[in-house]
Amino acid sequence: MTGYAGVEGVVYRAWLAILDQTESGELVIVWSPPESATGTERAINQVEGFEKGWEIASDEIKSTKGREDKDPKGRKQNG
Repeated sequence: MTGYAGVEGVVYRAWLAILDQTESGELVIVWSPPESATGTERAINQVEGFEKGWEIASDEIKSTKGREDKDPKGRKQNG
């Protein structure tokens, strides 16, 4: 989802509620926006079919890992 300001806060609070029920109760979020994100468009980015969704999700995970390896914004602050 792009262009929905504040949605990360809602997701964060939802995960906190879930993690309150776990042993560790810890939540670490690493978020690095893709270079193509403009912030002005709104899109849910829906796809048809599980296979296509899985392919896109896998590519996005690799892309995020690459950006974080290059510039570890979230992890450097904690370590």
